[in-house]
Amino acid sequence: MIYPALLFFNYAKKEKLLQLLDTRYQKVKKELTRSIEQAEQSDENPSESITSLIIQNAIKHLTIEVEWLMDLQHKIQKNELQPQVSYEIEHFFSN
Repeated sequence: MIYPALLFFNYAKKEKLLQLLDTRYQKVKKELTRSIEQAEQSDENPSESITSLIIQNAIKHLTIEVEWLMDLQHKIQKNELQPQVSYEIEHFFSN
């Protein structure tokens, strides 16, 4: 469960976090490739079958997740992310 842990990314070792995100990226990309291959098997999954529509939906979600993971890794490498938890605490007490 890496996504909830991202709220505390500023407490993590940067290289370890990038490694975990890359592992997730590779897993999602592999799943995306497998889904695309499955969608291309039109004899097994006619384009308007429910199975085909579910696969198409999965492809859309996985594509966005791959893009998001790449963007997130770049932002972490460039130190462009703001620590959410500490920011929220600071914001809470400044009001």
